[in-house]
Amino acid sequence: MTAEELSARQLVWALGSCCAMAGKPYDPELVLRQHPPPCKVATLVTAARSLGFAAHLQTVKPRRLAAGPGQVLLVMRGREGGVQLGVLVAVTHTGVTWIPACEHEPRCDDPKAFAARFTGLVVHLKAQLDAPPDADDAAPVRRFGFRWFAPELLRHRKVWRDVLAASLVLQLLALGLPLFTQAIVDKVVVHQTESTLIAIAVGMAIFVVASAVLGWVRQYLVLHTGNRVDAVLAATVFQHLFRLPLRYFQHRPTGVVAARLQGVETIREFVSSAAVTLVLDIPFLLIAVAVMLHYSVALTFIALGVLAVIALLSALVAPVFQRRLNEQFLLGARNQAFLTEYIAGYETVKSLQLEPQLQKRYGDFLASYLQSSFRTQQIGNTYVVDSAGDEVVELDGEGEDTVWSSVDHSLARNVENLVLTGSATAATGNALDNRLTGNAGANALDGGAGGDVMAGDEGNDTYVVDDARDLVIEWSNQGLDEVLAGIDYVLPAHVENLRLTGTANITGRGNELDNFLFGNSGNNLLDAGAGDDTYHHEIGGGLDTVSDSSGTDTIRFGAGLTLERVSLRIVTHGREAIAQVRILDEAGQEQPGQGIDFAMEVDALGRLSAPIERFAFEGGSVHTWDELLVPSTPLVGSARADRLLGGRGDERMDGGAGDDVLYGGSGRDTLHGAAGNDVLFGGRGNDVLWGGTGADLLYGHHGDDQLHGEDGDDYLLDRSGNNLFSGGYGRDIAQAGPGADRLDLGAQADLADAGGGDDVILARSGDDWVAAGRGNDLIDLGSGCNLLAFNRGDGADVLTGGGRDTLSLGAGIRLADLSLARSGHDLVLGLGEGDSLTLRDWYCGSAWQTVERLQVLTDPADRDPAGQDRLRNHAVEVFDFGRLVRSFDRARAADLGRAGGYGGYDGYGGHGGQPAVTDAAAGWAAMNSLLDAHLGGSDSAAYGGDLSAQYHARGSLSGLDLGAAQRVLAQGGADWQALRPRSELAQGALVTLA
Repeated sequence: MTAEELSARQLVWALGSCCAMAGKPYDPELVLRQHPPPCKVATLVTAARSLGFAAHLQTVKPRRLAAGPGQVLLVMRGREGGVQLGVLVAVTHTGVTWIPACEHEPRCDDPKAFAARFTGLVVHLKAQLDAPPDADDAAPVRRFGFRWFAPELLRHRKVWRDVLAASLVLQLLALGLPLFTQAIVDKVVVHQTESTLIAIAVGMAIFVVASAVLGWVRQYLVLHTGNRVDAVLAATVFQHLFRLPLRYFQHRPTGVVAARLQGVETIREFVSSAAVTLVLDIPFLLIAVAVMLHYSVALTFIALGVLAVIALLSALVAPVFQRRLNEQFLLGARNQAFLTEYIAGYETVKSLQLEPQLQKRYGDFLASYLQSSFRTQQIGNTYVVDSAGDEVVELDGEGEDTVWSSVDHSLARNVENLVLTGSATAATGNALDNRLTGNAGANALDGGAGGDVMAGDEGNDTYVVDDARDLVIEWSNQGLDEVLAGIDYVLPAHVENLRLTGTANITGRGNELDNFLFGNSGNNLLDAGAGDDTYHHEIGGGLDTVSDSSGTDTIRFGAGLTLERVSLRIVTHGREAIAQVRILDEAGQEQPGQGIDFAMEVDALGRLSAPIERFAFEGGSVHTWDELLVPSTPLVGSARADRLLGGRGDERMDGGAGDDVLYGGSGRDTLHGAAGNDVLFGGRGNDVLWGGTGADLLYGHHGDDQLHGEDGDDYLLDRSGNNLFSGGYGRDIAQAGPGADRLDLGAQADLADAGGGDDVILARSGDDWVAAGRGNDLIDLGSGCNLLAFNRGDGADVLTGGGRDTLSLGAGIRLADLSLARSGHDLVLGLGEGDSLTLRDWYCGSAWQTVERLQVLTDPADRDPAGQDRLRNHAVEVFDFGRLVRSFDRARAADLGRAGGYGGYDGYGGHGGQPAVTDAAAGWAAMNSLLDAHLGGSDSAAYGGDLSAQYHARGSLSGLDLGAAQRVLAQGGADWQALRPRSELAQGALVTLA
C-alpha cells in the first residue's frame, strides 16, 4: 500500500459513520461498486459528494485544528504504511480526541504524539439539505437556446409563406362579414327589398364557407409543419444527449436527466406551435394598428400606451418569473431523481428498512417543491380581497389564480389558491384542487372537494380533510394544530391533534408528538404512536380500539362520564389479554357498542400492565387502570385475621395485614389479600383476585376470573369459566377447569394443571411441572428443567421449548403408540388415537431442540417385571429423546435417498431395514430405536416425582396435598425423584381438588 492509499474498509467505515451522523441512507456495496479499489483520499472526497455531502480536502496545521460544523475526517499516518482515517471528536489544550477507522472507542493523543502521526490533511463534510446546484451552467458545450430551432423553421419558409397568404385572405374575409351586416341594415331593413336580402345572404354564405375552408387549410399547414419541425428537433435533442461527455451523466442522477428532457420537450412544443402562430399574426397586428391610426390617432396611441405598460410590467416581472421557475424546476428534478433512484433500488430499500427515513426525506423535498411552486404561481392572476362584500369572478380556463384576503373568504368558482393576510382566520376552498395558506393567526382551513394543499403558518390552526389526496403542511413550533378528518388519516409532521368526524368506522393515527385523538361515533382504530398521548371518548362515541405501546398515555372521558359510569374488565383471547373499558348507564348497566378496547402487556412473570397509564374523568379526577377494576368504596381489613364478606354488589376488598378470608359474593368483585397468608373466594361474577405477600389460596369459583398470586407460594384454583392465572413470585400451583384458560407462571418452579379446554400455558423461567390436560393447547415451557405430563386423550398440543425439558407419558399410552414425523420445521410426536405433541421449530436449529428426555410410565398391559425386555420390566422407563429423533432423521434421509421422496407423505416405518411409507399421522415407528435410546428404568423414582406418578396413574392430581406438591417443585426437574407411598401424599392440611 502506497503512502496515499487507504483500504476499502476504511473508506466504507468513514462514509458510513458520516451518513449515520447525518441521518442519510447508506449502502456500502453500492459505494464500492461506484468507487472500486484502489482508493485514495481523493476517492473519499468524490464518494462523499455523490452521497450528498459538501466535501473538500484541506491542509491544516495541528495547532489550528478544530471541530467545526459537520464532520471532520483526519488523514493520519498508518502504523504499517499507507494512511489511516479517523473522525475528529474534540480538540483541547491537553490533546486531541479522535476515533480511528474501524474502531468503536475514541482515543486521546497528547499534542506531540498527535502531530507525529497527523499528515496535515483533513476532509470537511457537511450534509446538503437544499436542492443540488445545477452543473449545466459550467458545462463546456454550446448552450441550449432558441437558435437551435431557427434553422429548422427557416427550412419550411415556403410553407410559412402560404400560411401567411391564407391568413391575409382570412383577415380580409373577416372584414367582409361586418360590411354585409351593414348592407342588410342600410338596404334591406330601410327599403324592405327582399331580393337584395337574398343576394346578400348568398354572399354571406359564400364568405362563411370560404373562411371555414381557408381556416382549416391554414390550421392543417401549421399543425403538419409544426409536427415535422417537432420530430426533427426531438431527434436532434436525442442525438445531442449522446454527444454529451460521460462526466455529464456521472454527476447527475437519472431522474435529473429525465426532467431536463421533459423541459426541452415543453420548449419544442411551444416553438413549433404557439410561437409560430404568434409570428404569423404579427403582420396583421400592424395592419390593425394602421387602420386604427386612420380612424383616430388619439385612441391608437392610448391603446399602444396600454400595450407598452403591459410590456414594461412583463419585462420587470420576467426575471422574477425566471428565477422562481428555475428554482421550481430544480426542486422538481430533485424529487424525480429521488423517486427514480429509490424505486430502481426498491429491494435494497426494503432489505435495509429505509422506509421511515425516505418517507421523511421525501416529505421535506415535496414541501420545498410545493412552496416554490406556490410562490411562482402567486405572480400570475392575483386578486386582493379586503371586504366581506368583495366578489371574485373568474371564467373557466383562464389560468391559475390566487386571492389574497384580509377577511374570511371562500373561493369562487375557477379560482385555485387563497392566501390569508391581516386578521383573517377562515379559508374555504371549492371543488378544484386548491392551495390554502394561512397567516400568523389561528386559522380554519377547509379545502372542500378535491385534493387540496393546506399550510397554516403560525397559530393554532384547524384543517378539514375529506379526500385522501389532501395534504397538510406544518412546521415545528408553530402552534397547537388540529386536523378534522372524515377518512382514514395519519397526522403529518408537526400537527398535534386529530379529530375524526362523521359516523364511519375509520382509523386515526398520530405521529411522534404528544397527540390528542378524538374518535367519532363509529368504531374507530386509534394509534397515536410515540409520545405521551391522550385519547378522548364521549357518550355515544362507539366502540373504539386503542393500539399504543409507547409513552405515558391517557384516556380522557367526556361530559357525564365519571368513575361510576365506567367499568373495566380483562378477557383473554389465545395468548393475548384484552382490557375492555365499557360505558355504563345511570343504573350501572353496560351500554352496547360503547367503550374502548386495548391489549394488555404481560411480563416474564405473568404480571399484567396496561399501555394506558391514566384515565381522566369529568371533574378532574385521574385514576390508574387497576383502580377502574374495582368500585371506589372498598372493604378494608385490620392488622388482625379478618373475615370480609361481600354481598350482591360489585365489591372491593383489601384484607390488610393478618391471615384473612375474603369472600366476594355474587358481583364483579376485586379482592386484595395484601400481607399474610390469605384465602380469597371470588364467588359468582367475573372477579379479580390479588394474593399479595404470603402463601395465599385464590379460588375464583364461577365466572371469567383473574387470579394473581403475586409474592409467596400460592395456590390458584378456578374450575369454571375462561380464566386468567398469573403466578408471580414464589413456587405457585395453578389449577384450571374445562374453559379456555391462560396460565402464566412466574420466575421460580411452578405447577400448572390446565384441565380441559384449549388453553395457553406460559411457563416462563424456573423448573416447572406442566399438565396441559384435555384439549388442543399451546404450551411455552420457557427456560429451566421443565416437565410436560401427557395422558391418553389430552389432545393435539403444540409445544415450544426453551430449557432442558422432559416429556412424561402415561395413563393409557403404550410404547407401540409412539411415532415421529416431520411437518415443515416442526417435529410431531404421535401418541396414538388422535393424540400428538408438535414440537414447534425443532428443525430450526439446536436452540429449539430442548427436549432431552422421554419418560414413559409403563402401561400395566405392557409391563413384565420378571421379564428380560428392558423396555417393559420397570414401572418407569426413560429414553434419550435426542438420540431417538436422530435415528428417525437418519431413516428419513436414507429413504428419501433411495426413493426420491414420497409425494405428500413424511412418515417412515418398517422393520429389518426395509422402508415402509405410511401417512403423516402414523409416522415413523419409535419402536425401531427405543432400545438404542433407552437410558434406564425404575420402580421407585421418576422425573417429576409424585406429581408425575399421581397424574399418570389417576389422570389428575386429586388427593395430593399441597405440601407434597411443593416438595416436588423444590427438588427441580433435572433428576429422578423418589416416589413415596400413596398413603403419605394426602396428609397435609390442604388437598388439591379434582
